[in-house]
Amino acid sequence: MPQYLTKNMAEESQKALNLISDNYGLAKDIAMGRENAPKGMMPESVFIAVENKALAEGDAKTLRELASQSELIAEATSMGQRIRMLGERDPYSAIKKMTDVIRERKKAVEKRLKGKSANKAKEEIKQDLKKRLDKAKPTVRSWASLIDQITC
Repeated sequence: MPQYLTKNMAEESQKALNLISDNYGLAKDIAMGRENAPKGMMPESVFIAVENKALAEGDAKTLRELASQSELIAEATSMGQRIRMLGERDPYSAIKKMTDVIRERKKAVEKRLKGKSANKAKEEIKQDLKKRLDKAKPTVRSWASLIDQITC
């Protein structure tokens, strides 16, 4: 099952602000696309933080560089187009429905795990599945009925 990571935007913004105060040169290089963002940090958050700082300080040179030379602008345009294309998907597509089922299953597992150790919850799930499988197990009578139905 895929693991979807969510970003806390307040934390992300704070990381970008910390980077600007610690090393503004590096932050500008990241915003321009010349350097990679630190692990676990989005370069776009650094871009926005550098842009906001430049706006607040009236730094037209940095604003011009960001607008005309930053590789992140081109990437953002491409990402926007890609996201927009995904928005054109059929809302009833098989993949969409499977993704919805996976998300709901994940929620159910998280709800079931709440307040329990992973091993205890895992054992409970195993026992529940075993009961369900035993209940659904075919009998001799059901096999005989199947054979009668398919006999020509």
